[in-house]
Parts: sequence; structure tokens; C-alpha cells
Amino acid sequence: MEVASLGTLFDRHNISRCDFLKLDCEGSEFDIILETEPSVLRRANRIVMEYHDHLSQRFSRRDILERLESLGFRATPYNPNGTVGMLAAVQVPTGGDPYLALPS
Repeated sequence: MEVASLGTLFDRHNISRCDFLKLDCEGSEFDIILETEPSVLRRANRIVMEYHDHLSQRFSRRDILERLESLGFRATPYNPNGTVGMLAAVQVPTGGDPYLALPS
């Protein structure tokens, strides 16, 4: 099985902007969000992902939230079920406030 970074995937397919990025990667979300170059993550306008706190001994959803917020996203966890849940993030436009509707 070939493995490629998010940056490689975007470059290989000439993706300069991604309106909606969905991640369901069974524990690899920590590596993807925490290790990807900021310029690559900023190509995504919205990110929705599943997180698995129990699959990492070093990181939790808080680390993902802090990373995304440091890059200009408004990030919100929802639908938590113990150590598994969902997270939605949207880039905050300069001088604006994004609208992020989350399931109730």
C-alpha cells in the first residue's frame, strides 16, 4: 500500500484549495494535523475529522484543536463517545467570523 502525506497528495493532484477535507484515518489524525506544514493545512477551508484519543499515548484531541486554532481555524469537537469523537474546523476569514453549523 502506498502512503503519501497530505502535502504530497495535494501537490500530486494540483489541489491549491480544498473546500472540504474529511479525515477518517484511525489514529493517524495526530500525525496528519500535527506534522503537516501550515501552508498545506491552510489550503483547506473546512476540516471534519474523527479523532481517537486512545490510539495515541502522546496526544489528544486538545492538541489537534490547539494546532488548528493556531493556524487560524475555529475548531469544535462534537459527538464525543469516550475517547472517540468528531471535530469540525473552519478557517476564520481575515476580519470576519465564519459560520460553522454543527450537529446537535
